[in-house]
Amino acid sequence: MDDTFIVWSLATKNSTVSCNISMSLHPMIQFIIEENKDNQLTLQDVLLMKYDSSKLDHKAYIKITHKCILHYQSNRHPRQKQGLIKTHTNKASCIS
Repeated sequence: MDDTFIVWSLATKNSTVSCNISMSLHPMIQFIIEENKDNQLTLQDVLLMKYDSSKLDHKAYIKITHKCILHYQSNRHPRQKQGLIKTHTNKASCIS
């Protein structure tokens, strides 16, 4: 499993302790704790937003530095161009 999303409702100190215990179980297990900023949190290509006290919403998130643009007249093999279109189409349909 690559990514895990856990909503931790207890204090930050408790989440850090729990994370450290989980990582001590096996050397290949690694966790990173990310706290929300302005009630928003990014997870891969999704921006999670918290409204009120319990409502969550989401939308597609693309980093500003993400520049995976391939011009149709570029000197690339047609399969590379088709693969890029297919990849981004699949990603968009999975997110929505």
